[in-house]
Amino acid sequence: YKEENKQSDYFVVKNSLSRDFLLIENKEFDNLSSINKSSFGFLSDEENIVLILSEDKPFIKKVVTFCGASDSLITIYASEVLSEISELEIETLMDLKVHIPVSNYFNKFFLKNKSLLCSFESEFYHQMDEFSLLSFKSILHFCSDKKQFSFHKLFLNGGFINTDLRMCKYVDYSLSPIE
Repeated sequence: YKEENKQSDYFVVKNSLSRDFLLIENKEFDNLSSINKSSFGFLSDEENIVLILSEDKPFIKKVVTFCGASDSLITIYASEVLSEISELEIETLMDLKVHIPVSNYFNKFFLKNKSLLCSFESEFYHQMDEFSLLSFKSILHFCSDKKQFSFHKLFLNGGFINTDLRMCKYVDYSLSPIE
């Protein structure tokens, strides 16, 4: 959306990419109704990379839906908000090779992590949700020598943010880190 004032984000992304990507086309939409089949005419028959800089769920859902209906080869890069949109089918996300930078990634398939999840469920009769996992990792980080996060201060008088991101993509019906 134009009103999100994402121009600066677009130029930061464009300027940080290599010279091979100088032909990036910036596509702006005035509102949701301006997103239609004809607005995706810029997609080529070759491989396309679509960067979704918005965090507005209805906007993301509509863009991903139109990309999924396209016959073009598309790889989508979006924020973690995309993974929270339950109406999007995982098959579509896998076909579109959706890439999402995930903060606080937790692999539920590691043997130690499976053990943790099972013991939590047997103790509290409840499965760990994302907030329980984040709380657990926060306790480990701040109350033990097992550091879980990578904090950096961006501004002189600002706070710290976790910069520990894992680039993940949808593979075999789940969001998995790229090795």
